[in-house]
Amino acid sequence: MLVRVEGLDKNYWLLLDIADNAILEDLDWFLRQIWLECCGHMSVFSLKSFDGNEFDMGKKISDFSPGDKLCYMYDMGSTTELTISIIGKTRRPKQKNEVRLIARNAASEFTCACGKPAVSLCTQCMYGADNPFLCAACAKTHEHEERMLPVTNSPRMGECGYCGEQDEWAFEPGKLNV
Repeated sequence: MLVRVEGLDKNYWLLLDIADNAILEDLDWFLRQIWLECCGHMSVFSLKSFDGNEFDMGKKISDFSPGDKLCYMYDMGSTTELTISIIGKTRRPKQKNEVRLIARNAASEFTCACGKPAVSLCTQCMYGADNPFLCAACAKTHEHEERMLPVTNSPRMGECGYCGEQDEWAFEPGKLNV
């Protein structure tokens, strides 16, 4: 199955190839690895507009049809919500993994107020400051040094304890990640 996953900020997206015999738990595991896992929070799949009718994690991907839209929510405290669109059926040779990354957004580049590339995000300043992004040097002297999280290519950036350390699918121009 060909599936598109988007964050509420549509700058974050994934295009996935998922085996027909895969279940929602397989997709949940993949999303946690590439974009979400920080503290083992709960997650749920439901219809596009969250109405409390959750799908069982054992539901097969092949039970969905092209055009179906699902809502996925990770962490019910500082929730990250994703939209999952079933695009179409694929013909896929047997592979080791149930979920395969086909494409993803290129990482956004953030700049520190000093003009250097940002490597950290201040979780204290992200809701009120003009620019909560800091380069390595400015992060060391920032007044909220203990509130820094790394800049990541994830809609979960800056939430809870998410650091992106499990994301091994970095975009590198000229390199195919299969």
